Amino acid sequence: MSLIGRGRMARRRTLVARGFWAVAMLVMGGGCFGTAPVPDRAEGEVLAILPPSQEDRRNRYSSVVAITLPRSGKPYCTGVLISPRLVLTAGHCVCTLRKQESVLVGDSSTCNRAATVQTALYQPLGAKEEDVFEEHTGEVLPHPSFKVVLDKRIVKERKADLALIRLPQAVAAKFTHVLPDIEEDIDVDEAVTIVGFGADRVESGESVYGDLQLTRRFGDNTISEKDSAGETFKLKSPGSLTGGGDSGGPCFRESKLVGILSSAITGERSTFTSTYHYRGWLGKMIQETNKSKTR
Repeated sequence: MSLIGRGRMARRRTLVARGFWAVAMLVMGGGCFGTAPVPDRAEGEVLAILPPSQEDRRNRYSSVVAITLPRSGKPYCTGVLISPRLVLTAGHCVCTLRKQESVLVGDSSTCNRAATVQTALYQPLGAKEEDVFEEHTGEVLPHPSFKVVLDKRIVKERKADLALIRLPQAVAAKFTHVLPDIEEDIDVDEAVTIVGFGADRVESGESVYGDLQLTRRFGDNTISEKDSAGETFKLKSPGSLTGGGDSGGPCFRESKLVGILSSAITGERSTFTSTYHYRGWLGKMIQETNKSKTR
């Protein structure tokens, strides 16, 4: 599996489903995802996390999970544990899109009832023990204001692109969880780390997962831009960026969660929903979940 340089990747512009590639391929009402076409890429090129990046073999980011199809276990998005029973991801990863006039619209009324995630705990290379993957299915809880509008796969409107997956039981203690940073907003030029389980190569013009198992990758960048309302922020080249399948994945400032991937132009820009902006909702949901009983 070869890594490609940033300069070459920047010339090959592709949206992560112009922000919502997994959702755009959703079979309406069926909850089944397909692969999305990714034009103008050479076979074998890595999509995510884009270089410079590395695999998380030391489990530094064991809080980061893959959102997978329930029967096949194939990943299509990423999420992050913010409590032992709560996975935070992008709303568009767990909600369908419906045709409305000439555009596709997704909101809190179009979300799936449940979603499946897989945790990943890797063993050192050469170890006798096998890597540990655990599957969990939980209830989908979108942000009440979640809404996305796509026009010809271009994001025309975006609001509160967040959703939680509440698990019936806590994950094992060996998998960490991280709290959103609710004390301080992110600033331009701050250093961050992004993590995801995105697709690693292209075959016949489609992004696919060639890894023999779920592979978590991470890379570093700096905040390049914030929108005036503080709802989203962007990362740009140079530095690690995101690709297909990283949607819903986290952005960390040191050990604190500051954003969830909403959309990207592969190799050029990644747009994240600010967890600080939605800290009230996140704090409330964490408290409610901590008080609720497990099944």
